[in-house]
Amino acid sequence: MKIVKYAFLGFLFVLFIGVLSNPNSENHKITVKDELNIQLKNEKNDSFSKLNNVGNIIDSLIRRDNYYVFSKTQLVVNDKLTDIGYGCLGKVWISKELNNLFQKAVDDFYSFGEVSNSTVLKTVKIGNQIWTTQNLDVSIYNNGDSIPQVKSAEEWVKLKTGAWCYYNNDSILGKKYGKIYNWYAAADPRGLAPIGYHIPSDNEWKTLVNYLGGYKNKWKSFFNLTNIEKETGYKMKAVSGWKLNETGDNESGFFGLPGAKRDDFDGSFSHDNTAFWWSTTESGAHFIWTHALYDVSMDVKRLTSDKTDGYQVRCVKN
Repeated sequence: MKIVKYAFLGFLFVLFIGVLSNPNSENHKITVKDELNIQLKNEKNDSFSKLNNVGNIIDSLIRRDNYYVFSKTQLVVNDKLTDIGYGCLGKVWISKELNNLFQKAVDDFYSFGEVSNSTVLKTVKIGNQIWTTQNLDVSIYNNGDSIPQVKSAEEWVKLKTGAWCYYNNDSILGKKYGKIYNWYAAADPRGLAPIGYHIPSDNEWKTLVNYLGGYKNKWKSFFNLTNIEKETGYKMKAVSGWKLNETGDNESGFFGLPGAKRDDFDGSFSHDNTAFWWSTTESGAHFIWTHALYDVSMDVKRLTSDKTDGYQVRCVKN
């Protein structure tokens, strides 16, 4: 009996140690990153050898499947989870096939809208739609043609062809907000959205807004502070980055930031207290349906805008 008892206690002890030393999700990701960094140094032509931020890719593609005393490292390939390693007793072992498997995953995850600067798209599923969570930041069309950068306000208001600029013509702000485009760039048949994605129509914007609660048409004021957390715009706004403490909770994962706009009248930039996004749907001969978030409102607004305005672009997966 004592032998059985001690064996059972030994088993429980090993089980306890296994649970405590089971590598967590971060351990799996760090190990994959270390392995890839070694392989990337030897890669010269593969698409993922161009990546400057492997960590962001790994955060999106690596999963941990927990079995308490051990865990699996899994890679998202073609929307399916593939086992690429195991973790146990504080250590993670990765398959020698990581190179080939990661290449397939990146090919599926990547969109080469801008060949000279491969763009990793961060996305979120909202309802049945998959939206990008960052504003578009490309400077060539899908066929490789360049989109001109136009800094001059006088030149901007005269445009009848595609163009882009940074907010306040400041490239540092572009890293946070992406680029500002006129509608001619957004609608160009050469394709502004990365391959596999498209710029949403007005109806697709409506689908998003209605899924999150609809158009309330309530402007936040000092006299209307109730049920703010239920407003659609509150769910779409990022938890930081807005002035006057008018942030949201980003419940939807949309991560809306106030990237400002460029005015069609004089080419000036608005203050960074608004976020405007194009649709592909025209409203008459000169106007386009757009959607906006404001710092003074927790709703999302549906508006018409001139084609020469400068707005940000979000994309939806095909």
